[in-house]
Amino acid sequence: MSRLSGSHWRRWVVLAMVLCLGTIAVTEAAAAPAAENKPYGGTFRWAYSGPETMNMFVTILEAGLMISRLMYESLIDYDEDFNYVPGLATEWSASPDGLQWTFRLTDQAKWHDGRPLTAEDVKFTFDFIKEYELGTFAAYVDSIAEVTVPQPDTVVFRLEEPLATFLFNIRNVLILPKHVWGGFSSRDEVMAFPNEPVMGSGPWKFGEWKKGQFLRLVANTEYWRGRPYLDTLVLIEFQNDEAAVQALRAGEVDGVREVPPSLVSRLTQDPRIKVVSVPSFWFTEVIINSLEGGKGNPLLFDPAVRQALAHAVDKQFLVDTVLYGYGQPGLSVISPANEKWFNASLNDYPFDLDKARAILEAAGYLDRDADGVREGPRGQRLEFRFNIMSDAAAFRAAQFLSEWWAKVGIKATPIMTEDLGALVYVDDDGDGVVDHNFDLLIWNWSGDPDPEFNLMTMICAQIGSWQDVGYCNPEYDQLYEEQRRAVDDAQRQRLVWRMQELLLRDLPYIVLWSPMRVQAYRADLFDGPVLMVDGMLSKLNVQTSRTLHLVQAPAVPEEPTAAPAAGANLPWLVAIIALVVAAVALARARRATTR
Repeated sequence: MSRLSGSHWRRWVVLAMVLCLGTIAVTEAAAAPAAENKPYGGTFRWAYSGPETMNMFVTILEAGLMISRLMYESLIDYDEDFNYVPGLATEWSASPDGLQWTFRLTDQAKWHDGRPLTAEDVKFTFDFIKEYELGTFAAYVDSIAEVTVPQPDTVVFRLEEPLATFLFNIRNVLILPKHVWGGFSSRDEVMAFPNEPVMGSGPWKFGEWKKGQFLRLVANTEYWRGRPYLDTLVLIEFQNDEAAVQALRAGEVDGVREVPPSLVSRLTQDPRIKVVSVPSFWFTEVIINSLEGGKGNPLLFDPAVRQALAHAVDKQFLVDTVLYGYGQPGLSVISPANEKWFNASLNDYPFDLDKARAILEAAGYLDRDADGVREGPRGQRLEFRFNIMSDAAAFRAAQFLSEWWAKVGIKATPIMTEDLGALVYVDDDGDGVVDHNFDLLIWNWSGDPDPEFNLMTMICAQIGSWQDVGYCNPEYDQLYEEQRRAVDDAQRQRLVWRMQELLLRDLPYIVLWSPMRVQAYRADLFDGPVLMVDGMLSKLNVQTSRTLHLVQAPAVPEEPTAAPAAGANLPWLVAIIALVVAAVALARARRATTR
């Protein structure tokens, strides 16, 4: 009878030990909870100020721009820190001289009707926008000399000159399906196109739109990056933020785009609701009509009147009282949240009523009839129309402004106005030129990570288009063109800062504040929002629409009160037996070695 050698015994020992440890490991793995799976399905109802159109070339509101981004895509996009990341383009590169950019496209993207999205669609989009000079988008393509498609997955842009803002421009152009938009023969036809239903390539498809009520979007289950977790996204229109907040508390909506600071405390007391506040690129301003030949009061062209108005504004008081601390005093068309481009060295007009009075006195504005309102040298009263956007915070601020201005001899009675655009952008007399039929007006602007758009709205060429004030300064225009071409960031920053100095000196705007973006949602029902500057869902952040999902409550096992189920301790029994076998084998091995 053969006998096992010492080495064979050791192998049995090792095998027994492995069996023991493996049994225990498997037992522990089986006891560990499974990785949490985010559930698919559900409807998220978002309280919003509805879009005026589905045609992206007509819309001027943030609502329309955000909604377009839910259904369309661009070549590149932003990550959470506003770095450029792949969109429809998987990679891109520039020539050494900066005059040629090459983008390679994914071959997975499809239009909502199932047709493939191709490089020809990309070329068509840029050529189409440039040919018909379409809205804001025209400024994003005006430096492009030629677009070519050398390969089916490649698009090449040749520029007229190097452009610092080229990638910003590319990110802002949404790619169109040529088979939908390719049949127009005039700009008027394009601008009149309702674009319903929308045919995009993005994560959401057009469902149903009842203008003034709601827009229903349905998940693109074939989306090439992976479908959204939600099945449906419903944007419900509210005329004011207070009503939207009440609807959230009543369970009629699941999230609110804008929470008035005065109502934050009501929501924080509700355990179902989570309030999120983040910095924003927004600012709220007093617009001082600067359009020569327009319908504004000509006294507002006097720098002394503008400076007096500015010195009679206590911005910190407005932030503390009207915004309840959710913001900071405004200085520029670029928000302080945009740290790279905001000129923090600007010196504002300090709140000083005595100085405001002295400026007016020195300029010859006196209260000659003792009625509390000053008159100019030719008897013109410092009395102005004062239109306010339909917003409770703006109207409350206007009341304070009216009181401060009255103390220095300027009369401006606030008028809540539903449609400010009708005052700013309408050609009343049919001469083809907007009239700017207002004197003073409170409105607000959104912004971008790159300052290009906000700076562009103040150039002379934008009067009658995006510009709402009528400001025209050739020095400012020259700086604007220089900063566009300044591919060196430090050089561009110096130019952008100088442009902000000019705006503060000339005062087309008195920027009142830059607010925090305060939003809220039902955290007991939904999870997964992406928080970025400007909010969890905005024209800069549609990522939340893909990551938001229903809350899946984890199953909590009860504490055992009875004996374990049969077989529950079997793995441990096997392990003990294996250890005993190992010990016996080791003892025999030692005796064999002695013999």
